[in-house]
Amino acid sequence: MSHYETLGVSNDASPEEIKKAYRKKARQLHPDVNPSEDAAEEFKRVTLAYEVLSDPEKRRNYDTTGDEQGRAGYPGGGGYPGGGFSGFGGFEDLLNMFTGGAAGARGPASRVRQGQDDLITVSISLQEAVFGVEKTIERRSAVTCKSCNGEGTAEGTQPETCTTCSGHGYMQRRVQSILGTVMQQVECPDCHGYGTVIKTPCAECHGQGRVREDVPLTFTIPAGVHDQARIRLRGKGEAGLHGGPNGDLYVDLNVKR
Repeated sequence: MSHYETLGVSNDASPEEIKKAYRKKARQLHPDVNPSEDAAEEFKRVTLAYEVLSDPEKRRNYDTTGDEQGRAGYPGGGGYPGGGFSGFGGFEDLLNMFTGGAAGARGPASRVRQGQDDLITVSISLQEAVFGVEKTIERRSAVTCKSCNGEGTAEGTQPETCTTCSGHGYMQRRVQSILGTVMQQVECPDCHGYGTVIKTPCAECHGQGRVREDVPLTFTIPAGVHDQARIRLRGKGEAGLHGGPNGDLYVDLNVKR
């Protein structure tokens, strides 16, 4: 799906149309409005799409090559790395599509996930916009669970090796394909690809390693900002799953009249 499709706008949409579409979707997908994991992933895609399409240079590169950095060999752009089959990295990628990756065995997946980005709007006075200001606000966000330190397990316990897949995270089965009978790797239904099972999850975070709380945030608004300016605070977004790093926080500024 292209960035334009993610935001629901046409390829020739104006900057105002792109901003309007982004704000509409961001309000619908914000974690405080829609706390589901699917909404969180969609929120990250929408934010990335807006970052690219709101920047004239990145948008021009994306329209030309399919990549905001202008890399001509980027998949989805003008060229395809690796030659071979158009749209694939080569025969191995084509084989993996039918074998589920059996051509190169993979290990169990990590439970650690980076936190999703977050978006808030802060109102400031004209004087604060001109001279800059340090702001302290309180917002509701996902933070690392203090009871389990992000592990997701109850005190004194730890994840146990999955007996169904022997800790591999996947299982193999025979399937028929255009290449004949091949062994396909499929995700273990009991551990969901992690290789371990949390039999006694933390009672506070229910095994996720994070909880939602009202947390204080202090940040600096630089002098000379304008209405609807955006500040990016790296690592100040939602806490990740199972001790994963935080996402970023985007602050939209509303200068009061």
